[in-house]
Amino acid sequence: MSPYAAPSRLTQGEVEWRAGDGGRFTEPFFEETLARWRRAGGAAWTTPPSALEADEADPAALIFHVSRCGSTLATRMLGAPAHHLAVSEAPVVDDILRRTPDAPETRKIAWLRGAMAAFARSQTRPPERLFVKLDAWHLFELPLLRRAFPAAPTLFIYRDPLEVLVSLSRMPSLMTVRDTVDPARLGLTEDERNRLSRDELAAAVQGALYRTALDHREALIGIGYPELVDALPRLPALGLTPEERAVMRAAATADAKSPDQDFTPDTARKRAEAPTEVREAAERWARVDYREWLRASA
Repeated sequence: MSPYAAPSRLTQGEVEWRAGDGGRFTEPFFEETLARWRRAGGAAWTTPPSALEADEADPAALIFHVSRCGSTLATRMLGAPAHHLAVSEAPVVDDILRRTPDAPETRKIAWLRGAMAAFARSQTRPPERLFVKLDAWHLFELPLLRRAFPAAPTLFIYRDPLEVLVSLSRMPSLMTVRDTVDPARLGLTEDERNRLSRDELAAAVQGALYRTALDHREALIGIGYPELVDALPRLPALGLTPEERAVMRAAATADAKSPDQDFTPDTARKRAEAPTEVREAAERWARVDYREWLRASA
């Protein structure tokens, strides 16, 4: 087994591990890092889930978001200092939260804490701070995640639903797959959920995310997309040094998902190009909840 390995999946009662190279996770998403390791010939093996319980670690912050809202940029910024490590939407975390319904909560917490320790151990140079970006629908698991990591600040990156939905309409994500979010989370029956179009489903998930954020507003540090680059480095909860802030701001000049390209604002373009059906979905399913979140978090 490689000394530089990380858990890749938890399925069928086993944890799959992938051998890495000891380097930092530079891709926008951890799944892409795993793919790079696989292409490089990194071996894979499985262990019982109890292997995740051998160690534990606390992240420096958890990043929640509504998808397509700047959360990848935030993760890239937080991971930019050389002594930081950022993990973005690791599949094993989603497996622990969504694919182990019969596991006791205490076991899930142990697996989550063990996965954090494993990510840190995968580095030749252990990170001083580990930042973890979750999948958008993990906001529904906020109570469990706060019990797992009670000391970690919980950030919530958000953006106008219309702009998010334009992006999801152009390039659908797992959020638009019907079984990703339980219909009860949306306040719908399964039949009602199944009658929604893809745009309506994405909008209904947006509305549910804002209702959930509103329910837990005291626990969340909200950061809107327009102020993200300036606000994130200055958050008191992160305790960043002036040098770390400077490195983070420099990282923000590159496109988050295509780091070889310069960042270009797209708010006006998305609003102008929004199809009628996307506008209607946003108004019906998400706009009211978004406004309530803004009002409560002002």
